[in-house]
Amino acid sequence: SGKTHNDVKMLRINGDRQFTEVPSGLGIFFPNLIALEWLDGNLTSISNKNLMEFPNLIAVSFEANKLTTIDGDLFKHTPNLVWFALSQNQITNVGVGLLSGLDIVEAYFFMNVCIDMNAFTLSELRELEEQLLIRCPPLTTTTLPSTTVSTTSSSTSRPTFECPAECSR
Repeated sequence: SGKTHNDVKMLRINGDRQFTEVPSGLGIFFPNLIALEWLDGNLTSISNKNLMEFPNLIAVSFEANKLTTIDGDLFKHTPNLVWFALSQNQITNVGVGLLSGLDIVEAYFFMNVCIDMNAFTLSELRELEEQLLIRCPPLTTTTLPSTTVSTTSSSTSRPTFECPAECSR
């Protein structure tokens, strides 16, 4: 009561088989999203252009879709991202620098073609970054930039992502 689409902080789309990519215009209707989940769908591609409408995202999940290639600049327009999940897709290739410049706390790549790994500490994030280069090579050959994964937690403790109260389930 008294709420509008401007009050929506989290959008979850589950089981949608109609779309193969995130439709444009969602960010116009939901301008204040900080969390986006697209689960168990038919998404075959996702790019930074799809996420450009959501600059305030801190959490994103595209689990159990049909993604095969992830561009290294996927999160170019989501600088506040700290948590993401790309598990249970068909990922075979990941562009260089996917984790660069972000303060990622948790990353999920569980059950993919090229990698089956999650990361919860700084050392695990560095290992994930290395394994993505080895196991999921980018489609095009590029010069590898200096990549840095940062975290707000020490590498000895397991950081956790806590969604602010306004996006809690």
